[in-house]
Amino acid sequence: MHAPTAKALCLALSLLLSPSNSNAAAVPATLPGDGPEKNRTVDLASKTSQAPNAASQTELPRVLWRGDGRPPDQIRAKGGIVEGEVNPPKEFGLWHHSTQWDVRRGPWDTAYTATSSSLGVATDYLGAYQKNRTFDEGYVYRIHATPNCFSLQQTHLQHTVYPDEKEFPCLGGIHWNQIEGWIAISSNFSQSVKEAGMYLRGLTFDEFSSGFVQNEEYDATKYDALSASEGQPQLAGWDTVPKDYGIMGMPTWNYNKELPWSKFQDKTTVEYAVDFMNLHGKEVGFVGTFPLPLTVPPGPFNQTMRKELAPYRRHQQASSVSGRRTLRALRLA
Repeated sequence: MHAPTAKALCLALSLLLSPSNSNAAAVPATLPGDGPEKNRTVDLASKTSQAPNAASQTELPRVLWRGDGRPPDQIRAKGGIVEGEVNPPKEFGLWHHSTQWDVRRGPWDTAYTATSSSLGVATDYLGAYQKNRTFDEGYVYRIHATPNCFSLQQTHLQHTVYPDEKEFPCLGGIHWNQIEGWIAISSNFSQSVKEAGMYLRGLTFDEFSSGFVQNEEYDATKYDALSASEGQPQLAGWDTVPKDYGIMGMPTWNYNKELPWSKFQDKTTVEYAVDFMNLHGKEVGFVGTFPLPLTVPPGPFNQTMRKELAPYRRHQQASSVSGRRTLRALRLA
């Protein structure tokens, strides 16, 4: 069996995309930053025992992706995307944000909205959510990165729990006018890709360009020159980790004694978050308070769905590590 050509793959994937995009104008398949590795540098030293300087990276993404079940009109009505359900949030540490989502614990408390530098990862997460919630359609949003979005992997370095997710959490949320556009994804898309022998997380914008819908209200003048920020070790949030919790056999609560985190013990995580936004939040309207309300709109991602999600959560707790990662897709999707 001959390997399919790139053109054939693009055609096959365009047929799998949601029919609601059938009248969307195609955009060039060469938009900057469309692949998971474009406009970014991989710091291999982060895997060593000696923590590297989190500020060593000089090239950062201008484009981020988020899988979300909410349609564009709902997100527009709310002014953007906010993931947290507690207003105001109490959790500003990234360890809590990246590991502690649990439907049984009540409203999800985080000041961050998750994105990924990889389109394939965002699509994978959306597919996992659709599979378990049986929604007919979801969306992958193309977001122009702003300085309030920063690298989780550069923040947690060698202690990153899910480095393959290439996550860039955005402190305070994502504005509607920084969303460049979206791709509607049908509920059977993920399964169809797998049946075609393709790796979902390996997909790039080339395979999706025919289904991309441009946001006419994207503010290119305001955002085009901006990019994400480097890692922020002061926001790692190790102080919220239970002392009996360990990752890869290491007691997490000792991480504050390691560089670079040992340099940031003079303030609370909330105070460091305010300092960060005072430096990097001007472009997204931060003036001491966030312009977007830090609470999610009504829909499939808030506490109204917890009773339905709880049985799935209990089932996943008894499954493999890969299953637990699939569960985490529910939070990012």
